Amino acid sequence: MVNVTDFDVTTMQNILKQMSSGMGTALYTTFAGLVCSILTAAQFHLLDQAADELVDGTKHLTQIHILPRL
Repeated sequence: MVNVTDFDVTTMQNILKQMSSGMGTALYTTFAGLVCSILTAAQFHLLDQAADELVDGTKHLTQIHILPRL
């Protein structure tokens, strides 16, 4: 830990290096989260469409093939 009461240039440079390193890590993790979120949303959308098609296909086959035979 750096003592902030010392106001020499070297100490301030070290503080700024540590702070910018932490900010860089935060930006990288935010970017990774956004990319993963977009990919997951796209997969969820495709899965939702496939589930809708499956339900519609099942309803159609039931109305055409099963209900008339009852």
